Amino acid sequence: MATIDTETVSYAGHIVYKWILYVEIDGRERLFYLGEDLKFCERALGMPPEMVAAMVAEACGHERCNLALDECSEALAELILDHLGGVEALRDAEPWSLSVE
Repeated sequence: MATIDTETVSYAGHIVYKWILYVEIDGRERLFYLGEDLKFCERALGMPPEMVAAMVAEACGHERCNLALDECSEALAELILDHLGGVEALRDAEPWSLSVE
């Protein structure tokens, strides 16, 4: 199972959302710092944030993406895992190796 946690940070007068990916690997929960949501969508996923939000909303069965809902958080985590090559691709990765900061 995988999920995304969102950390809200105020930076230079703006609200920034930072993502942390939690993934179970070999029966152990591991976390990976992904960085700012907008930057991760553009740089790591190669998609505009609006497209990612629409894909997640469709996958979790809601009109809009709401990461406060478990099913949306899990759908985003699965989208990211699929894009990165699955859990196997993260087996030897360091917690900060996916960050776009």
